[in-house]
Parts: sequence; structure tokens; C-alpha cells
Amino acid sequence: MTVISAFAIGPCPVVIGDLLLSGLEQPQQVEIPVIGNVTRVFPRGSGWSIVGLEQKVNLISDNCIAAWAGSRIGALTVMNDLRDFASQAPLTHAKITQFFLDQEPNLAESVKIVGWVKDEESFQIFSFGVEMTEAGLLGEIWAAGSGAEAFIKGIPPGRFPAADRELVPLEKAVAFFLSTIGPMLQAEFHSTETLLNFFGGGYEIATFVEDRFSKIGDITFVFWESEFRNEVVRIGLPVLALKQDYAGDTLRIRSLRFLNGHSEPYEESHHVILPLGGSAPDGFAESPPPDMNSSFTCHCVLVQSNDPMQVLVRVEYRTGGSTSIVFNDRADGVTLSVNEQFISNIAQSITKRLTAT
Repeated sequence: MTVISAFAIGPCPVVIGDLLLSGLEQPQQVEIPVIGNVTRVFPRGSGWSIVGLEQKVNLISDNCIAAWAGSRIGALTVMNDLRDFASQAPLTHAKITQFFLDQEPNLAESVKIVGWVKDEESFQIFSFGVEMTEAGLLGEIWAAGSGAEAFIKGIPPGRFPAADRELVPLEKAVAFFLSTIGPMLQAEFHSTETLLNFFGGGYEIATFVEDRFSKIGDITFVFWESEFRNEVVRIGLPVLALKQDYAGDTLRIRSLRFLNGHSEPYEESHHVILPLGGSAPDGFAESPPPDMNSSFTCHCVLVQSNDPMQVLVRVEYRTGGSTSIVFNDRADGVTLSVNEQFISNIAQSITKRLTAT
């Protein structure tokens, strides 16, 4: 069970996928970035549980990207065959269509696949067992897995959020990904709802960059909690921060879970998430953790009030200089610095949103 999706934002083809693997409970301890030990959600003896993390988005070739849901073994077979097929000659939409027509008819019952191929001068979507639907400002979207409905419901119905400058298509695609996935990760941390439906654990995005499909890294998620009572906003320090980045084709996630009201982390964990069927290079686990500061920062602010809880999202793209939050790695731990004006702006946005409803 999982969530995968393919869609276009303007001229940008996008594929996303979560990281969670579920199955029969394993004897070894399993940790995921947002909550840590999975026994916090699935106590020992649950039977079916979270068994690990693995990349669902697969780079097939420079001109082809695909994501899978369902049977891991079935997906591994199909992706390996598709890569072998791509090594013989450049992939086209027609070739991929025929490739899937040649698969066993019952395979679509166990594995779902969706992706993009750059066919001559145009991008074309392909799917295997995944249906198209309409979703808010994206229009046509292909999605599958236990988290597909939640993902589609989180897509804004109107325009993209306003920015302080004109965004290039790649920036707009990543900003959309962050603003949609951020609340899903916030829900995972706050209520574990996504985990109980066996999706989440982290998410990837891939799009076409400089003549080839690539995954986008150098992203930090920062999670805050706030209250709006009697027209007064109270915002605490971050409760969780996640940094995700790639070293080659291996995804690394660094997680800091903060003690409420203090800037020092009380839990820090490092996660190495491999491609489907892949293995980490020797000595990889001993390499330094990624820097928490990123080009893209997604702030997710949980707002509690007398109304149903809401999540306010702010996405920052650093092209130089500082951002609203800076993480400092020191010998005695991690500290963080927060821009006061950023907190003031968030408070104003919360007030505006909640007094308008």
C-alpha cells in the first residue's frame, strides 16, 4: 500500500511517490523519519505492520521515469525488464505501451505503474493499472495506492499560491509538491492517520531537469504548532524537522524531533532509503549526515483553535543569503535561529485566515 501519482504542472511532467513498505510484522526494530519506532503506531503483535522504507519512484532512463504501487516483487520484475528494454533502444510511448500489453494479464492486479516518457519533442504519460481522474488546479492526474484519495483531496481547487516573484516551472512544480505533501507529513506526525492507512514515511518528487529526468533533493520540512484563541496567536518552536537529499541514487533523510519548548533535539535519526532492489555503497552509513539547511524549505504550521485544525504552509526557495530558519551543527548538538519577522508574518496569516472564516 502506498501513494503514487503522475501529473503535469504547466510544461513540467511530475511523478511522486511515498516510501513506506508494509507487510507481515518483522522481528527487527523498524524506524521511520517522522515518528521513529513504528511500534508507537503498531504495537508488537499487530500482525500487519510497517516493515521498512524504499523508493517508489524509479529512473528508468534519461527520458523515462516511473513509480510503482502494490507488489514489491512484481514491481521489481517489471522495472528491471523495462530498464533492459530501454538499454536496447531509446524508449518511446508506443514502445512502452506495447511493453505493458505484453505483460501477463493478471499482473495489473498486483502492481500499478505510472510514469512519463519524453517521446521526441513531447512528454507523454503512461500507466499500467492506474486510472486518470480530475483534481483541482492540476486537471488530469493519475494516482494509485491507499493514499491516492488523501493526496487528491489535498490538491488546491483554485490557483497556485501567490509568490513574491515569477517562478520558473521547476520551482512551481516543487512548491506544489511541498505545499501538498507537507500537510500529509504533518498529519503523519500529529495523528498517524496516514500510517494507519499504510502510506507515507516520506515522499519523493521527480521531474525533467536539464535534458533528463531527475529526482529533486535538498529539501527541509519544518513542522510547527500554534494556537489561535481569543484573537491571540501563540506559536511554539518547531517540533520536527526533516532534511532529505540524495547521494547518487540513494536517498538520505535526517530527522530531528524536538522537545516542545526547547531548541535542542531530543531525538535524532538518520535514514538511508535505497532504490527498488538497490544496495548502499560500502561505508555509506558512516558518512556525515546531510546539512539541515536546504535550497527548498517547507514550513507546515498546525493551527489549533475552536474550529477544526488547519495546516498553514509556507515554502521558501533560497537562491542566496539566509532563510527564515537556520540550523547550526555544533559539537554539542544542533541549534536553530528563527527570524522574528517570519514568526510575525505567520501570526498575521493565521489571524487573517481564521478571522475570515
